[in-house]
Amino acid sequence: MRSHWLSTFIIGGYFLASVSSSILANRPANESTSDKDSAKPKTRSTNPHTNASDVNQGRNFFRVFCARCHGLDARGAKGPDLTDGVFRHARNDEQLFNVVANGVPGTDMPGFGADVEAGEGETVWQMIAFIRMEEKARSLSGVRRPSGDLMRGLALFKKHKCTTCHWTGKNGGRRGTDLSRLAAGADYVRQSLVNPNDQIADEYRLLQLVMHDGRTLSGRRLHENTYFVLLMDEKERLITVPRNEIALLHHPQVSLMPSYKDVLSKTDIEDLTTYVLSLRNNGVNK
Repeated sequence: MRSHWLSTFIIGGYFLASVSSSILANRPANESTSDKDSAKPKTRSTNPHTNASDVNQGRNFFRVFCARCHGLDARGAKGPDLTDGVFRHARNDEQLFNVVANGVPGTDMPGFGADVEAGEGETVWQMIAFIRMEEKARSLSGVRRPSGDLMRGLALFKKHKCTTCHWTGKNGGRRGTDLSRLAAGADYVRQSLVNPNDQIADEYRLLQLVMHDGRTLSGRRLHENTYFVLLMDEKERLITVPRNEIALLHHPQVSLMPSYKDVLSKTDIEDLTTYVLSLRNNGVNK
C-alpha cells in the first residue's frame, strides 16, 4: 500500500513539473518574470505622434517639464542644446524616447517615468516631435555656432582669472560651474558672460546672512533646512550656521558670476565662448 502511494506521488510530481515547463515554454515573449523589466517603457522604432497637434502638445509639455534645464525652445540653458541633432546617449528617436522616459544615471537628467500602457508614452513622443521640429527650424535659421579663436580664448580665460571660481577638469575653483562637465550650449555661455543675472542655476545662488551678534556672512548656497545653513565662502571654506543664530537670511537675485558686458568686445566673447566649450571634452556632455 505504501509502495503504491509513493509511486503515485512520484508520477504526479513528474506530471506537474512537465505541465509547468510547458506553460513557461509557451509564455508570450512580452511577459516578464522581472518586475524591473516589466516596468520599463516599451517603445517603437519610429515616432507615431508627429502631426501639428502633437508638436504643439509636445511644446506645452516640454516647457512645463524640460525648459528649466533645456530652455523654452530646447536650445539649451544649464542643460544641453537639444536642437543640434547630436546626443550623447541617443542616436535615433527610439533611444531618445528611452532617455526621456528613464533618465540618464549619474547626471542631472531625471526619468519622465512614462507608463506606455497607461498612455503616457504619447506625451514623450510628442515632446520628441517638438524637439525634432526645433532642430529643423535651427538648421534653416543658421543659428550661430562658436567660431572664435581658441588660443585667444585661452589667453582671455587666464587674464580674467576664471579658474578662481571654475573647475576645468585639471585645476580651478569650486564656487562656479564645473566647465569640464558643462552641458549648456554656446548661446547660454555668451549670455552668462554679459548678463549672468538672467540665468542663475539654483546650485550657484548667492546667500547673505546677518547674524544676531552683528556679523555678516555671504557665499554660495550649498544647503539649508530647518536647523542650519551650509554655504561656501569666497575662499571655498564650508561654513555651517545654525538657524537660531541668524537674524536675517537674504537670497538676492544676483549671480556669483560677474558681468563682462563692459569689459569684453564681441570678438572677445566669441573667443572666450569657444575656449569654454572646448573644456567640456574633459567631462560629460549629453
